Amino acid sequence: RTIKFVLIFVVVAIVSTLGIYVFLRYQSYQSLDKALQVTFNDNRILEYGQSLETQSLVKEYTGELSYEPAIIECREVGMFNVAFYVTDVDKYDQKVTKKYSTFYEVKDTSAPIITLNTPSVSLSAGTSFDPYTNIKETSDTVDGALTKADILSKGTYTVSSNVDINTAGSYTVNIQAKDLNGLVTILEYPVNVTAKQKV
Repeated sequence: RTIKFVLIFVVVAIVSTLGIYVFLRYQSYQSLDKALQVTFNDNRILEYGQSLETQSLVKEYTGELSYEPAIIECREVGMFNVAFYVTDVDKYDQKVTKKYSTFYEVKDTSAPIITLNTPSVSLSAGTSFDPYTNIKETSDTVDGALTKADILSKGTYTVSSNVDINTAGSYTVNIQAKDLNGLVTILEYPVNVTAKQKV
């Protein structure tokens, strides 16, 4: 009977010890899981065409931080999500990984650029005139040069003119440029046609 009692006591002790050990491991895991934190910067609005390190979205973190991609290339406007993982190991060698997600928004705030050779044009009646010759550049800071078109659409520019080269007067050339994200720039320049001098 004494041996049986001792065996029962030993079994109970082993089970209790294992139970405590399992509980302590679980408690340690939960404690570390709670401690792993990531906080993000409030301003997560990025400019179209910008390149920056993904980690710049993070304000603070605990543990070892990992994420993909390493660099955010803002080549498209809109809302985007990115996942971050923080990892650490507790005193029982249990690896804990926690996932956090955040969003960032890409906006295009830079309208196309239209540059003229001269702010205005003056010429004599009867002289040939091409409104395109006074345009030095039509481009977008990210997308590059825009394409000449008859109808304005994304990535193009149009030129319209009411110039009557045979009649003296003041006229206007209108230039409209639209980038790939739909931002539009409008620029006009005056054309002064003077009467042809009699010889």
